[in-house]
Amino acid sequence: MTLILNEIHIIDGLGHTAIVSAADRLITYGGRRNSLRHKVFRIPFMEGTVTYFGLAAYPNPKRKDKWIFLSEIVPNIINQLHESADLETFAKAFREKVTELIPANLLQNNASGFHICGYNSKNLPELWYFSNITNMSAENGIYSGLLSSYGGLSEDFLRRDAKEKFSFDGENLASAKNGVQTYRNGDVRAHSGVWL
Repeated sequence: MTLILNEIHIIDGLGHTAIVSAADRLITYGGRRNSLRHKVFRIPFMEGTVTYFGLAAYPNPKRKDKWIFLSEIVPNIINQLHESADLETFAKAFREKVTELIPANLLQNNASGFHICGYNSKNLPELWYFSNITNMSAENGIYSGLLSSYGGLSEDFLRRDAKEKFSFDGENLASAKNGVQTYRNGDVRAHSGVWL
């Protein structure tokens, strides 16, 4: 399974930040190597990226012997949403498009999720997240409680972690303490072991 990573670096309060988005490129199927494909996609019309983990491909409904890879459809969805007013609008529309494309029967048997990380219209960092996962074991990092559709969309940095972990008061950009907030999904076991 994929490992995706998004980091928001608070350098001088929220007035000076940097974002790093990364992922491996290996696609596996049935426990075997399938191919190398992109899992990080730039949103060219705004400062941001889309990353995905888990389910990487699904059977083409028109040709069962062919597969549709997310690495092929994600750029198309991004391009379709070029008129999005801000990152939140983009994230909501992106979630709707992906939900329309990926069959429910595949989701209920395969973990799948997305990070949309970038800057909002006030040039403040946001991390939008959605998946079909309801639980992850702390002991072995295995996802469980898979749903047949994607759950709700959440913004995890500006609305939650900036306040809870970096003391952002919601107004004064300088109130946020400097540091790094890391968001990881996918096969986090190896990264967690090295990170400690």
